[in-house]
Amino acid sequence: MVDVTSRKYLESYFTDEVDSPEDIQNKILMVMKQDGIMERNEDGKMTVFKKRPLLAYLRIAFPNIKPSAINRQLNNLFKDDVLKIWDKYKTKPYVIKSRQYESRMRRATSRVQRSKTDMLFEILMGDDPSKRMRYITDCIANGVTPDLDV
Repeated sequence: MVDVTSRKYLESYFTDEVDSPEDIQNKILMVMKQDGIMERNEDGKMTVFKKRPLLAYLRIAFPNIKPSAINRQLNNLFKDDVLKIWDKYKTKPYVIKSRQYESRMRRATSRVQRSKTDMLFEILMGDDPSKRMRYITDCIANGVTPDLDV
C-alpha cells in the first residue's frame, strides 16, 4: 500500500524534470552555503576557493549536471553580481560574495524545498494530465479518497 500523502511519493512525480538555469544557480548557492564556503567557521577563518578549484568541487557535488552547465551558471552568478572574483592581490583571485548575494540567497532558499501542498497543487492543477490521472488512479487503487480540495 502506497501512502499517497508522503513527501517521497509526491516527489516521484518530479524526478524527470529538467533543471532550469535558475535552479542550477540555486543548487550551486545552496551547496556553497551548506558546506560553509565563503562562511566564517568557529575559528573565525573563511573557506574560499579560486574559480577552478570551485568548479572541480561543484562537479563532484553535482555529478548529474554537465560541467559546462555548471561553469555557465557560475559565470552567470558572476555576471549578476551575486559572486565576484576578489583580485585585490594579483596572486590571490578568490571567489567571494558580492552585493546581490544576500537577496539572491533569500530567493534561493525559498525555492529549494517544495511543500507537500505545492507539489500536490502542481500535480492536480498543472499542465500534465498524466500526473493528475496517475495520482487519482493510485488513490483509488489504495482505497484512499483523493484530496482534491487544495
